[in-house]
This record gives sequence, structure tokens and C-alpha cells, in this order.
Amino acid sequence: MNEDIVIIEDEGAGQSTPTPTIDDEALKQKARRKKILIISAASALLLIGIGVGLYVTLAPEPTTAPPTEKPKKETTHSDIATQRSSIEELIEKANLLYKRGDKEKALQIFEEIAQFNEALSHYNLGVAKMKEGAWAEALELFDKALASGEHRTPAALNAAVCAKQLGNQEAFKHYLDIAEAALPETAGTKLYSYYYALLRYYQGRPIETLAAATKPTSNFFMREHLKIGAQMANLLDDSALAIKFLEAEKNPQNELPLGLLYARLANYDEAAKHLDAAERYGLDPLRTLMAQALVHLKRNKFPDAALALERASLKDEANASRFYAIKTILKESLFDIDKGQRDFQKNFLLDRKTLYATLFYYAPFKIFNPNKTVADIKKGQLELLSEESAQAMAHLEHSARTSNINGKIAQGIKMALGWHITPAYKLFKELESRTTGHSILQYNLGLTYAQLGNYPMAYKHFLRAYHFDRTNYLAGIFTIICGELTNNDTRRIVMSLREDLQNSATKDNETLLYLSMLYYFDNNLGAAARWFDQSHDKEGAFERIFEILLAQKQNDAAQLKRSAAKLHRLLPKDILSNILYAYISYQDRPIKEFAYRAQELLKGNQLDLSSLYYGPVIVPALYVRLGFLTGLLPGIEQKLKARVRLERYDVENGLRALALAQIYLKKFEESYANYSHLIDALKVGDAQTVFQASVAAMASGRHAEAIGYLELAKALDPYNLESRVGLGLLYIEAGNLKAAANAFKVIDDKNFVSDYFDFIITN
Repeated sequence: MNEDIVIIEDEGAGQSTPTPTIDDEALKQKARRKKILIISAASALLLIGIGVGLYVTLAPEPTTAPPTEKPKKETTHSDIATQRSSIEELIEKANLLYKRGDKEKALQIFEEIAQFNEALSHYNLGVAKMKEGAWAEALELFDKALASGEHRTPAALNAAVCAKQLGNQEAFKHYLDIAEAALPETAGTKLYSYYYALLRYYQGRPIETLAAATKPTSNFFMREHLKIGAQMANLLDDSALAIKFLEAEKNPQNELPLGLLYARLANYDEAAKHLDAAERYGLDPLRTLMAQALVHLKRNKFPDAALALERASLKDEANASRFYAIKTILKESLFDIDKGQRDFQKNFLLDRKTLYATLFYYAPFKIFNPNKTVADIKKGQLELLSEESAQAMAHLEHSARTSNINGKIAQGIKMALGWHITPAYKLFKELESRTTGHSILQYNLGLTYAQLGNYPMAYKHFLRAYHFDRTNYLAGIFTIICGELTNNDTRRIVMSLREDLQNSATKDNETLLYLSMLYYFDNNLGAAARWFDQSHDKEGAFERIFEILLAQKQNDAAQLKRSAAKLHRLLPKDILSNILYAYISYQDRPIKEFAYRAQELLKGNQLDLSSLYYGPVIVPALYVRLGFLTGLLPGIEQKLKARVRLERYDVENGLRALALAQIYLKKFEESYANYSHLIDALKVGDAQTVFQASVAAMASGRHAEAIGYLELAKALDPYNLESRVGLGLLYIEAGNLKAAANAFKVIDDKNFVSDYFDFIITN
């Protein structure tokens, strides 16, 4: 048991502080708090302020009793030791008896006074030696005090402390036995509860110690009662009671332990207040800074945490890191099916990444204009006839290259329409190295990047496509979307695109759609909603999904259901159209009814699973998530395993879906192996895959590998805040506070809460 030293000089300290009450049965249960382990029991004991043992200093009795109690008429020598009756009064009484001729009685009193003074001197000399750390000399003096028969209980307690410091466990127990035997001598006195609490404390009996500290027999040593009570309540993991003791003491030195105890109870706002006060008082600065950082992380105040970590790093990074060893973990809420069902039902169409991913899922690929190629060939033929051979050859070679590239683009589009997105992306990427200025190729490459969840690269190629051809309006629209997802400034693109669309000579269905989309992404919903008032000669999936996004943003439930029904009728076997239709139809129903409908959908055989195995990443992400929320994920995992084993042509997306399913199933080792194969062998390098690999690595205990993957994910997508949270926590774990601060300081979204990462204290 950790022990502390408190030097008690004046038994009048803290005379009238109210004492907290306890529930004895609750104490016996010793229930563990597991919401957050911000402090261990050991560290809290050190902070409550009671050092390495407790010892008592006795002094001559003041001439008057405390104002709340009347002095007793009769006083025994035992009362002299514990209640400190007036020595002067006894001397006066002895003198009076002597004058009256009762010499025998007077001499007896004088003998008692001399005995008391000698014992008191030995006792207080012993305490003085304890303060100097002269434990052996102090022990000799306490033995002399014990030999006099006076002050046996406090002398034995202090002798026990000396023996403990000298490493003599047998003597320590011997003196405690003396204190136990002498304890009844103090029964009924003002200090009985104090001696009783000290004795039980040293005997390692926290429940009895706490009971005595909670029910003092007087107001003497009230501050010490509160200190002992706080320590024992903390030892018994009753943080709430420990807080009551510390707050009753009203001591500024308690601000740090109060902050830590409130943190243990997961009351982080109150913890932060006390830790701020501890900082103002200069209490244990390094520990306070580290505690502040961890509490701010629990409050999702990432810049504040970064500042505290930075300051701790500048003061003494090596020593600051030793106070709280943390372990980064995945949030339990990630695997909570009931919570997941509620969150999905409430937030599915509120997440902008999900909304935009559905838009990219249904977005059209663009085909080349064959008329332009034919025109180039004819122009080259005319130049040959006019003997302008150099120009003719240049035009004919250009048309041949363009025809070849356009033919390859057609092949890539055919792959993509068959849901083989990854091979299509690879083909478009290879074609890009063979030509420049090809708006259609840049658009299609950007779209495959977007469908694979790589928005920084998608932004880059959509922007190029729009710059190469400003009539490629959809490339401009998608540049704005990807710019929003990657925090790029797109105001100039918005202005340019608005001008191009408004000045367009054609006002066909396609142009009206793009104009409405521009208004939508420019937050001009009134103008965007005119789309619903116009008649359209085209009823494609892309139009329907835009209507769903627009109706959702307008909170138009009726229109939302109409558009979802149209999309479902148009694509009855498509996984995403079915998920959207089920969600929109049942989102207002009781949660279990919604979950049952989702379960029916996944168990049915009417869905075309091609997009699950090969298509855009939004489909496996939603399908696996719903499988987890409906309890069907084990079967889905087996289905994915079978497909991956058989597939020879396009395995990446199926393997990605399998690895994700294994995270939800807590098969972290298998998930990590599959992600490693994707990244190392198959050269899949998008930010989302790398991030998920880091999750699997961390959950399987490979924290160094997790840091590597998170650094790569951050480089690929600097705006993925989850990567920064994970990195920051893992760097704290590794003792690199400066790197942790750098990771957290850029998380300036005040509403951001990590869905993945949490931490516990391990020391």
C-alpha cells in the first residue's frame, strides 16, 4: 500500500469543515470505474498530498478548550495525553493540595506532571528527528515515550512509521500491535477517530479507515481526516467520494487531484476547470500539462491538446511522457450494433462524403466526339492534295493517335460500366501518359479516382478536364465537389462555371441539370429547386440521384421518396438503389423494423453483386456496414472469401471489402494480412485503403506499422482528420509529444469527433 507523510503540528487545524458521508455497502463492492482510466489509483494517491506515512506532533494543551466544547472538571493522566488538558491548572491544583496538607496527593500530581513533561519531550523530539529523516534516532525516542506509559497510541504509530522507513517489517507490525492494544485508552476522547483511522490505514484496512475518517469524534485534525478519507476513497475506486473529501478541505493544492478524479468519472469539462486552476497555482507543471492534454483529447478539443503537448515537450519531453502511458484503441462504439443502427438510421444521408460518393457512383462516363477525329482526317487529306505534306502528316498522325486513344477510352468505359472500376482506372492512367490536353480522358480518369475514394487525385484530373475544355461542365461541377471534400478553394471555378453555363447557347436538359447542380453546391437551393418545376426529356439514374440530394437538403420528405422510388424502378437489381430506397422508405420507422427491412434486402437474391465485388468503394462500404448492423456479416465474409479465391482478373475491390468486413468482425490479424497484400503486392495506394490498413495494424498490436500507414494516408489525403487523430495518439504512446502536437493542431473542425480512435491509461 502506498503511504504518505503528513506532519500534523496543530490539532486545531480545520475545525469546522463538514465531513462527507459514505455508503458502507457501496464501499464493500469496490466497483471499478471503466469509462476512462485517466489516472491509476497509485498516481492519485501520490497527488492527494499525504507523502509516505502519517505522524503526529503533540504539544502542550492550550489553556482553553475549543469554543464548541466545555472543559471537563476531572482530568486523568490519559486525558493529558489525548485531550491536552491545561498543565498550568494541574500545577495550581497540586500547589493548593500541598498547602492544605494533602501532600501525598499533591506529590502524586507533581509526579504525573513530571512524567508527562518527560514523555512529551521524548515524543516531540522523536517527531523532530522524523522530519530530519533520522529514523533510527526517532525510534529510540518513541521507545522512551512508550516506556513512560504516556501517549502510547500516537507514539506507537510513529514508531511504526520509523520501523517501516528502516525496512524492519517485523518491528513495523510490533508497533502496530502496541497501538492496537493502546487504542482503547483513547476511546471517548476527541482524537479517537483520528488514531483509529491512522492505525487502520497502516494495517491496510481501507474500508475501516474510510469509515473512521468519515465519522470523526471531534473537529480536531479535520483537514487530516479529509486527506485520509480522500486517499482511502480513491484507493477503493470511489472517485465521487474522494472528490467530496477534497472539495470539503477547500485546499488550492487539491486542484490537480480533483481534475484527475473528475477525469476518471468522465466529467471532462469539470476536470478541465480544475486542471486549469492547478496550472495557475503551479502545481506539478509537467503532470498538469499532460493531464490537460489527455482531458482535452477526451473533450475533442484537439488544438488545446496540441498546445498542452507542445508546452510539455518544450519543458521536458522525456519526463512528461512518463506520467501517463497511454494505449491507443479502437472505439467500442465502432462495434456496438444497437448504436450503429441508430446512427445509420439518423445520419446516413447527412454525411456529405456518403452523399457525394453516391453521386459519383451514378455519374456518367464520357465518350469522345468521333466527328472531330473525322474532321482531322479530312483536313490531313486536303493538305496532302495541296502538297502541304508536313502539316498533312501532322494532322493524320494526330488523328491516328487520337483514334487509338479514343478506342482505348471506349474499352475503359466498357470495363467501368461492367463495374470493373480498377482495371478501367489503370487503363485510363496508362493512356494519360501518352497524350496531353484530352479533356474526356482526364474526366474519366478523375471519375474512376472519385469512385475509388481518392478525392485529392480526382480533384486534380477534373480540374484539368475543365481547363482543357470549358464546355465540359460536369468536370467543373465535380471539381467543386472534390474541392469541398479536400478543402481546396473553388470560388474561381464556381464563378467561371456559372458564367459558362449562363452564356451557353444550348439550354437542353443536360445544361439545365448542370446549372441546377451548380446552384446546389453554391448553396442557392431556391434556384437549384427549379429543376423540379421543369419537364425533362431524360430520366436517368444520375438525374434521380441529384434529385435525392436536393430533396434531402430541402427536407422535402415527399420528393425524397418519389425520387428514390424512381431510381429503384430504373435499377431494381442495383445494390445502392435498393439501399437508398429501403433507407428512405423506412428511416422514420422504429429502428428494429428498419433493421429487419435491411436484413431482408441483404438476404434476398434479387441483387446484382457485381458492384460489391468490383465497383466503386461506396458499395462494399455500405454493404459490409449493413451486414454488420443486421448480424449477417459472417455469411457475407464467407461469400467474399469465396469470390476472392476464385477471382484472377479483378481482385482488389473484393479483397478490400473482405478486409473491411474482418475489421467489423474483430478478425484484425486476417484483416491486416489482406490490407498488406493489397498495398504491398497489388500496389493499391488510395488514402482510404491505407487508412483502413492502419486501423487493422493498430488493432492487431502493430502500432509502429500503424504509424507508417497513417503517415502515408495523411500524405495521400491531408484532410482526413481521422488519420491525424490516430497519428497523434500513437505518437503520445511512443513518447513523441512534439509530433503528436503537430498532428492535432490542424484539426480545427470544432464539431469533429473521431469514429475510430480512443485511448486508455495503462500506468
